[in-house]
Amino acid sequence: MFQDALQHKKRTEPYVNANGVESLGQYTWINQEEWVLISEVSTAEIEQPFHDTLFFMAIILLFVFFISYFFTRHLIQQITRPIQALLEGTSILRKGHYDHRIDENAMTHSAKEFSELGRAYNDMASDLQKEQDLRLHAEEDMRRTNEQLRRLSLSDGLTGIGNRRYFDEKLASLFHTASKSGQPLSLFLLDIDFFKMYNDHYGHDTGDRALQLVAAALDETAQKYGLFTARYGGEELAMILPPGSQKDVHTIGVDLLAAIQQLNIPHISSPTGVLSVSVGIATMTPSPILSPRLLIQYADKALYKSKQLGRGKITINPLET
Repeated sequence: MFQDALQHKKRTEPYVNANGVESLGQYTWINQEEWVLISEVSTAEIEQPFHDTLFFMAIILLFVFFISYFFTRHLIQQITRPIQALLEGTSILRKGHYDHRIDENAMTHSAKEFSELGRAYNDMASDLQKEQDLRLHAEEDMRRTNEQLRRLSLSDGLTGIGNRRYFDEKLASLFHTASKSGQPLSLFLLDIDFFKMYNDHYGHDTGDRALQLVAAALDETAQKYGLFTARYGGEELAMILPPGSQKDVHTIGVDLLAAIQQLNIPHISSPTGVLSVSVGIATMTPSPILSPRLLIQYADKALYKSKQLGRGKITINPLET
C-alpha cells in the first residue's frame, strides 16, 4: 500500500498484507505530501456485518416460514376437517346408518358456515332416522298383518286348527324334506264315528261343538308329540308326524283315542254310547319319484280297515318304499 502511495496509484481490489491477511486499504498524503496516512482493514472484518445481517435475515425468514406453515396448516385443517367429516357422514348415510351424527367438536373451530352445515347434516340424519323408524314399524305392522292373514287363510274357521290348504302345503313340504333326508314320514287320518247320525240326532250346532272339542283334543295331543294338525274335510281330521321324530306312532294313536274318550261326549247312535274316532296311520320313506298322495292313500286304507274292525280302532300301515 505504501508502494502504491509513492506511485500515487489507486488500489480498489483486496490484497494480502504483510501479515498474510486479505485486506483493503487507502492512503492520503498530508502536509504537502510530507506525510502519508495509510488505513487498512481486513476484508473479513468488512464482510462480518454483512454475514451477520444475512444470518439474521435467514433466521427471520425461517421463523416467518414456520409461522406461515403452521398457520396455513391450521387454516387448511379448519377447512378440510369439517369437509372430511361431512363427506364421511354422507357416505355413512348412504349405507343406511341413519343414527350417525357429526361430532360438534369437529366444527368448533371452523367457519360459521361449516358449523351450520354440521347442524343441518345432523338434523337431516335425525329426520332420516325417524322416517326409517316409521318405515320399519310400518313394515313390521304389514308383516304381522300378512302373517295374520296367512294364518287365517290356513286356519279352519270352525275348529281353529289348520284347514285343507294348510294340510296340503305342510304335507308337501315335509314330504320333500323327508325325501331329501331319507327319513320316514307318518300320516294320521281320523274320522269321527257315526258323525252323520250324531248330527241327525243332536243337530248341526251340537255337531259343530263336538267337532270343535275333538279337534281341540287332537291339537293338544299333537302339541305334546310335535305333530301338525289339520281338518282334512268334513268330520275327517289329520295329523302329520315330521321326519326325524323318534315318537312311536302307535303310542300317539292310543293317547289320542284316550283323549277323545275322556271328552265323554254322549252319542246315542254309537254302540259305545259316546263319541269315538277311528284312526288310520301310514308310515313311509318318501323319494323324489313319489307323490304325497301315495301316503294319503295308504293312510286312508288303514282308516277304512279301522272302521271295518268295528270303529274306535287304530290301524297302522307301515309301508316302506
